[in-house]
Amino acid sequence: MGKQTTIKMTSKPERYEIFAVCTNLNVFQFCTTLNDLFFIDLQGQKQLEIEVNGKRVKPSSYSYSNPTDKLTTTVVENQENGRPLLDFLKNITFFVKLSPVPSETQIADFQQKLSNSGVASFVQRISRQNFTKQQENTFNTIFQYV
Repeated sequence: MGKQTTIKMTSKPERYEIFAVCTNLNVFQFCTTLNDLFFIDLQGQKQLEIEVNGKRVKPSSYSYSNPTDKLTTTVVENQENGRPLLDFLKNITFFVKLSPVPSETQIADFQQKLSNSGVASFVQRISRQNFTKQQENTFNTIFQYV
């Protein structure tokens, strides 16, 4: 037997984009709307328990992975037991995560189509530049797992 070689593998964290959405729809109505608008089939995901700022939370999420372009769309409700999951974004109803990061054209198309649908009073791509370090850590803790 020859000398063993160890190869060190490092994994890059997943790159994703998040949209904040304000709507009067409940989660089932919102997911149905997204399914119809984008020809996807969002399905409920097993709730993972995550520790955020010393509290254990189980965010509700619905997800669909497109087998053609490998784009995964995930909806996360910004509520858990009647309280906002992200209290610094408490007025947001849902977050929509697109991963891996699609092209700028796909991002713009997604935002425009959802904004023009009339179901949301607010649709905005989240820029994390203005977050404090703690907010950024909280945000990443939640969205890297859902």
